[in-house]
Amino acid sequence: MKIEKFVHSYPYDWRTKLPVIYRASLQWFIDVEKIRSSALKTLDEVDLKPKSLGHDLRWEVSKRPPWCISRQRSWGVPIPVLYKDGKPLVNKEILERACQLIDEKGPDSWWNCSVSDLVDKDPELYEKKTEILDIWLDSGLSWLNVLGRDKQADLYVEGLDQCRGWFQSSLLTSIALRGVAPYRSVLAHGFVLDEDGRKMSKSLGNVIDPEEILQGKKKDPKSAHGIDVLRWWCLGHRNLADPIRASESIFANSSEEVQIIRKTFRFLLGSLNDTDKSHLLSIPVSDLHLIDRYMLFILAEFTSNALDAYENYDSRRVYSNLLQFVARDVSSFYFWILKDRLYCEAKDSPNRLSALVVLYNLFIYLGLVTTPILPHLTKEVHMHTPKSLGVNDFQKSLIADLPSDWLDLSVKAKVAPVLQIRDEVNASLTGMNTVQLALDLTGREFTDKIQEDFYHDARSGEDQLAELFKVSEVTFENSRTDPVFNKDLNLEQNEVSVTAAKSANSRCPRCRLYVSLSSNSLCSRCSNVIKDLNK
Repeated sequence: MKIEKFVHSYPYDWRTKLPVIYRASLQWFIDVEKIRSSALKTLDEVDLKPKSLGHDLRWEVSKRPPWCISRQRSWGVPIPVLYKDGKPLVNKEILERACQLIDEKGPDSWWNCSVSDLVDKDPELYEKKTEILDIWLDSGLSWLNVLGRDKQADLYVEGLDQCRGWFQSSLLTSIALRGVAPYRSVLAHGFVLDEDGRKMSKSLGNVIDPEEILQGKKKDPKSAHGIDVLRWWCLGHRNLADPIRASESIFANSSEEVQIIRKTFRFLLGSLNDTDKSHLLSIPVSDLHLIDRYMLFILAEFTSNALDAYENYDSRRVYSNLLQFVARDVSSFYFWILKDRLYCEAKDSPNRLSALVVLYNLFIYLGLVTTPILPHLTKEVHMHTPKSLGVNDFQKSLIADLPSDWLDLSVKAKVAPVLQIRDEVNASLTGMNTVQLALDLTGREFTDKIQEDFYHDARSGEDQLAELFKVSEVTFENSRTDPVFNKDLNLEQNEVSVTAAKSANSRCPRCRLYVSLSSNSLCSRCSNVIKDLNK
């Protein structure tokens, strides 16, 4: 016989950091083998997100050993069983008596009562123990208390580690008692790490208290970001099972992003403040400027994409699309080219009303998409919404389908080549004040098509193109001298020449476009607006 020492792994308690002592004891078990196949089959009918969750949950169920549902502790939900000669006595009468005692005297009554409180005949023959139910059985039966025996939950949400916990215990108890899953959908999320990707731990001192994000630090109240920023960070940076990082710099960046959306709503409210929505809704989409119809097309695509992302619990896609839509499509593009029409046209001119139709719909559908993530922001927007716009329109848009005439692919096809020219011009004239420029587009087939697409009357098309390029004038004849930009482009197999030069006209003191025929005089548009105001 030989005795030899060797080093081997040994289980330690994760909380106390002390070695675990094993001892044999009698326990209560659920025979998982009897319900395993039914549980695995039922998972095929459940929508599991992310996809890896389905694999992990099936693997855990398929390898699950018999479930030990008893614990030897002096707190928890007692197992209401008496023992006679060491053998358990499972009796409905004892169970009902135990439930009655708990209802009358509280949850500690099992430990405080005597056997004679539970049985009337020969109580000295029975033994009462202090076993409790496994807490996973408690939580695994939460569906029964919340839903009853006949309903399923639409959604279960928890961390990815719950494949071994709540997701599984809920499934097994529901299959055992009624043969169906307790949920239709399950969504698992990752965990929060610090800025360096480390797990948050008190011992490491890297835990961020959510209360400090909401209220600010005691020594620095101005560091508060509020609940909307916390929601924006959580939903925007979450990618289902992947962990997300948290730090003061990340929350500061999230706060700036929320402010971009807030400023967008503020611009919309300011532009729509004196507007009657009934007038706007009476204007057919076909009467709008082509660039306004194009913006409705982008809005419809954005809204459809966002609603699909919500339907699939993909909040990160909502976050990225919303931020990109607001920052690029709305603020940098549409708001930028729109200001002349909003501020300089007559209040009820068709040109201005065409823009307001789009702004109203931007206000409604942007509110629809934003509300689930930033409810306090949209509540603030509601508080400042004029009655003429209707404070309940966000909610009404939830049940209304997007107008079919917004998703007109021909509109996108008409505007796309012009935007391509615009990108070429902007890239070459970065940093220049393009308002002082006049633009020539030449190339017969292409320019004929542009005029056909953009022109409704003598000047509307020219105005739309000038607005789109952010210049004072657009013409279709190559008459410019000393160009600052000149380039030949091949668009849709058509040659087009683009020339930009300083306008020969003077600057209008009202609209600040170079469209006046003489210095310090109003342009014809502004002159007519002023005359109408003075009537």
